[in-house]
Formats: sequence, C-alpha cells, structure tokens
Amino acid sequence: MSKEYIHLLEVACLVSPDGSVGKPRQPAEGCGDVMMVEENQAQDMASSQPYSSSFVLSSFATRMVQDQDNLRLLLISAFKGLTWNDSSISLKCTNIAFALLDKTTLDPGVYEQLFYQVITGLQKHGMYDNNRDQLLNVGMKLYQLACPEVDRILLGLKGNTHIGLREFTTVLSRPVSTRQKREAFRKLLDTVIVKHLNEAYRKPAVVLDLPEKIFKRKEKGGDSELLTDLSSLFQEPS
Repeated sequence: MSKEYIHLLEVACLVSPDGSVGKPRQPAEGCGDVMMVEENQAQDMASSQPYSSSFVLSSFATRMVQDQDNLRLLLISAFKGLTWNDSSISLKCTNIAFALLDKTTLDPGVYEQLFYQVITGLQKHGMYDNNRDQLLNVGMKLYQLACPEVDRILLGLKGNTHIGLREFTTVLSRPVSTRQKREAFRKLLDTVIVKHLNEAYRKPAVVLDLPEKIFKRKEKGGDSELLTDLSSLFQEPS
C-alpha cells in the first residue's frame, strides 16, 4: 500500500454530498460567512445523524462493497492507513473509513479489530485537532454499530468504569451537539490520545516565597550633622 493508492481510493470511493468528486463544495464568494454559520449550526444540532462526515460513498464504491472480497480489501486499506505516520494520509483514511462504515454491516469481531486501529491512530495523530476529531467520529460510529465489543475495549483502558460508560451512553442518547458527544467520547479515550509537545511538557509556574527586601531608613538630621562635622576639617590645628 502506498500514498498513491490511498489517493486513488479517495478519488474513486468518495464524493461530496452534492455529488461532486474531491473536496466538499466551497461556498460562493460573498456568502462564505452566512453559509459557514448555517453549516455549523446544522452540524451541531443534527441529532438524527450524530456523526457527520464531509464525504459519502460514490456509486462506484457502493457497487464494489456489495462484494465481500472488495469490501474486506477496502476496509483493510482504510483502517490500516489510520495508523500511518503520515497525518495527512491518516486523515484521508478516516474519511474513507467513515463512509464505508455508513454503508456496510460486519461481524462484531471485525468491528473490535477496527476499533483497535482507531486507538492506534489516536496514539499517533491525536495531537492534531482535525485528525483527532475525525478518528473520534469513526470510533463513535463503531461504538454505535458494535456497542458490546467496543465496551470491553474501553473498560480495559485506564480510568474507565461502567459508570463512565453509562454516562457516555446517556449523553449519546440526548439531542445535543456532535461536539458535545465527541467530547464525552474523548474522555473515555483520553489516556491513549497522544498530547501535543507543548501540553505534554507543560509545567505549572512556581513562584518561590522570596524574603522581603529590607530598606534602611535614613535618620532625621543626619545630613545636618554631616555638614557640622565638615566645618571642623578647615580649622587650624592648635
């Protein structure tokens, strides 16, 4: 597998929701701010489709995944790419992986293996906001499709409990924004998400209790006494 192969998969398998190939449709000049606000509101408040993606499967890819051999090949390629050291390739693969999961049904054991790939991707690229958010979207989609299998993996992570999983399930069922659901899911995976270097080595500022500076006060009349003593220097010796 190579970068060129991933680029080919992206072009062949993904289209924008409006049917165009490649990047999502950009707003017209002069309407960017309005369209961006409407798009963000629609993305945050949509509860019927809580995990949004910028791409969907093309008609060509939809026909391909009807064959199990083709589907297995595409899934292996997409989820293996999540763990590449190249963050841009990993981001492309999250789009492919999300679109594939949206159109396919797999055995529960397969979902478990795919979720491990998501965890590895978070361990490598979790410091980048775009990669982290898209990987969490894929992870939440896997949780939705295979909750018992993913629950076992999450409970094996440090700090997670049955109570925490129930709290996340409660948030997942509420009509809240995608960002809030993703943030709740991130807390379950916080121990495996790699931190940015600035955050990993950030130390709190420590101010030592320094002693107060002691100022010596001048005594009153000191200058006049000094002038009086100076007059004796000019007296002739007796």
